[in-house]
Amino acid sequence: MAIERFKTIVPDFPESQILDEDFFTHHRHYDLLVEQTFFSSLPMNLRKEYAKKVHSLLTEGGKMVGHLFNNYFSFVDPPFGGRSEEYENLFQP
Repeated sequence: MAIERFKTIVPDFPESQILDEDFFTHHRHYDLLVEQTFFSSLPMNLRKEYAKKVHSLLTEGGKMVGHLFNNYFSFVDPPFGGRSEEYENLFQP
């Protein structure tokens, strides 16, 4: 499991900061969310819910930053990619 490997590599990382739960049921709030590859792994039907959930996790004035693909891929498995227009439509509201 990735978390066990991470703990082995970074043994001094605070256990309280390691979360192993469903993103869509998470309820903390953050000033900053960093996105890298999670969004691109989601099928299209979950992306609107993802954007809503990110919004609900951000404090007032909070920001999400991330590395998002500007290309769709024809893969059967993730990453699925996306385009800037899609991201703007999802995250602008």
